[in-house]
Amino acid sequence: MKLNLFKRSMIFATFFGSCLCIALIVASLGTTHWIDARARRTSNPLDSEGRISFGLFEGHKELNFGYGWRSHDFSARRWAWCGTAAQLGAALVSSGGACVLAALGSAARIRCQPRPLVVSNSLADFLT
Repeated sequence: MKLNLFKRSMIFATFFGSCLCIALIVASLGTTHWIDARARRTSNPLDSEGRISFGLFEGHKELNFGYGWRSHDFSARRWAWCGTAAQLGAALVSSGGACVLAALGSAARIRCQPRPLVVSNSLADFLT
């Protein structure tokens, strides 16, 4: 069976799009500098300043209220870690199920219904 150029290019683009999504997920879980901000009080902007860095699960803030620099590290609760890991695991299981259904659907094109594949792909999209 020979695929036409459009189908080949769509498979190629989907593969690299999936690799890009995996790389972004791994980078987002590991970085502590999603948002970098500078803080300043409105009442005395010349005496106060600060630097705040937010990540997905942890961050760091350095604030000067006019009495010297104060550094604070903060992190998310344990349930945030567990919830993110569970959501990511469910998305990977759903994606794996979609792969199996796609392989079975292409092997038995006449007997297989497209509905389980569409449901599994929609569930993977919703979970990620």
